[in-house]
Formats: sequence, C-alpha cells, structure tokens
Amino acid sequence: MTNLFSALLLASLATPLAFLGACFVKGWRRHALAFQWLAPTPSLATGLIGLTRAPLVCDLPVLGFTLRLDQPGALLLAGAALLWIVVSAALWRNRQPDNRFGLSWLLTMTGNIGVFIAGDLVSFYLFYALVSIPAYGLFAFSDDCEQRRSGAIYMAFTILGEAVLLLAFAMLAADEPLGSARIVDVMAALPASHWRDATLGLIIAGFGMKIGMVPFNGWMPLTYSAAPIPAAALLSGAGVKAGVIGLIRFLPLGIPSEGWGDALVALGFLSAFYGVVFGLTQQNPKVILAYSSPTCANLGGGSRQINALAEKSPLHFCRGVAVRQ
Repeated sequence: MTNLFSALLLASLATPLAFLGACFVKGWRRHALAFQWLAPTPSLATGLIGLTRAPLVCDLPVLGFTLRLDQPGALLLAGAALLWIVVSAALWRNRQPDNRFGLSWLLTMTGNIGVFIAGDLVSFYLFYALVSIPAYGLFAFSDDCEQRRSGAIYMAFTILGEAVLLLAFAMLAADEPLGSARIVDVMAALPASHWRDATLGLIIAGFGMKIGMVPFNGWMPLTYSAAPIPAAALLSGAGVKAGVIGLIRFLPLGIPSEGWGDALVALGFLSAFYGVVFGLTQQNPKVILAYSSPTCANLGGGSRQINALAEKSPLHFCRGVAVRQ
C-alpha cells in the first residue's frame, strides 16, 4: 500500500506536468489544453485517500525533494483539485484554447497542487512561486490599461512576498543543526533559533500577502476586478489557500511564542472585518468578492477553508452569468 500512496503523490504532480509538456508539441497542444481539466484528477484521489491515511511521504532522491501529505494538506488538496476540475471543464467547454493563457493556467495549477504536498523548503518555495507568478498571465496580458496596471501591482506584491519568504526559509535552513531541508525538521529547530522572532515575522508577512492580511491586501480588489471570471474564481479560491497551507506548515503550532499568537489573532480579526466593512461600500461585484477573501482566509479552520472554496468560485461564475444576461 505504501508504494500505491507514493505513486499517487507522484501522479498528482506528474499529470499536470505531462499536460504542460504536451503543450510544447505542436500536434498535441490543442488537445492538451482542451482536456487539461483531467490533470487534477489524481490530486483529487490523493487528497481523499490522505484524509484517512495521512501522513503520506515520498522521497525523490534524484531531485532532492520530499513529498508529504498530512490531513490539513489532504483536505485542502482535495477541495482545490475539485475546484480546478470544475472550473477548467467549464472554461474550455465552448472555448478555443489560447496558448498563452493555457500555459499560465497549467503552470498555476501545478504550483497550486504542489504546495499542498511539498515536504521540504526547496520544493515548497518552487511550487509557491509557480502558483503565484504564472497567475499574472491569467489576466494581465492585455491591451487594456487597467488590466496592465492591476497586473503590475499584483506582480509587485508577488515578488515582494517571494523575497520575504526566501529570507525566512534561509533563516530556517541555517538553524537546522543536521542540515535537513525537510519542513518538519526545520520547524522542530525553530523554537531554539536565535532568529525565531525575525523568522516568524517574515513568515507571517510573506504568507499574509497571499491571503490578503492587512496591510498586505492592496492587490486583491484590483486583481479580481481585472481578471476574467474563471481566473478570479481560482485566485479567490484555490490560489489563496496556498497562503493558508503556508501558515499551517510554517507556524510552530502548539509551541508557546510570546506575543506572536496574540498578534496573529489581532491581525486575523482586523483583516476579516476590514474586508466586510470596505466590501459593503463597493459597487462592483468582483471587488466585493475580493474584499470577502481576507474574511474567509483569516477566520476559521480547515472546514471553513473548504466552505470558502465551495462558496467563492460559484459566486464569481454567478456574477458572470448575471452580466451576460
């Protein structure tokens, strides 16, 4: 059974990568994009199995990566994979595949799946970058000035967040006494680190930008209003959960951290109610949904995050139907 679970973890990444590779073969590109909604199906199966069998671990010595799936990751992986399947199938049902958009879509999908099963610092950082940077191509390649401006602001926040997390991960790796890059090992060494407080501050700031935590949420209203309906649905649903799993992975849960717990709770509540207050003043439905994303991401546990996945994306699609009518 262990070999089966390892194969499922590998298939979760290998399948979208195979579709991505097919896009570079001219005769296969059109079919790969048309059927790319099948790419997350192994991830859905892996997430559902992981809910009862976690933790699942698979080492990739050739790449130096470790894949690991625990129950929080399995819950978010299953929800995100289902969302990717539904939105992808709806997107390409009556649409001629666009190469540039399709490649950005598959890259973002691969990164989004990868963050939930990454078990070491290097692979997590790689997949986190994939779920963030290629998303620029989902809405910013346009002649529209507003979309280009939104894309520039989104990219500025993205690069800043990546730089902050790179510094945090370097601190985590430096204080691991045995030189291990596994997330469980570096987090076990964090409480004794001389840089513990600085590292925690960088982790909260880096992932806070992804989930729209105050004061790092300036990109959300602009991005969601400029993005097409399918991209907005994925960014507000599965994309934000990359920041959620980052906080779950890299905050020392169960270990006393003087002041940090209270500060994080205060920031979470401020971000949640900030979204409510400012969202009520908006007229654009997509901007209203953008302001609701920090509320969903900063309140509640794993089940609340799955509720957000199930609620936010259909709302974006309902908004698109209403506009067409």
